[in-house]
Amino acid sequence: MEAVALKDREGQIHIKGKTPLNIVCDQDSLAGAVSQRACVFCGSRVVLYPIADALHLVHGPIGCAVYTWDIRGALSSGP
Repeated sequence: MEAVALKDREGQIHIKGKTPLNIVCDQDSLAGAVSQRACVFCGSRVVLYPIADALHLVHGPIGCAVYTWDIRGALSSGP
């Protein structure tokens, strides 16, 4: 199976030997896109989840809600 990039992410990807090194880094991530960079919602959950004795109300896309904890993890035991 060949890896396929999202059209909107092509400026943020470099394939060694196939594309010129011209990466765009000053743009916001796409919400719900699974990548190393992830989205702002994913980052907020990674930071907040280890604080287990508080209620966190965070608004974001459902794609990130599932991706955050299972893939990236944190030092706490989980939600």
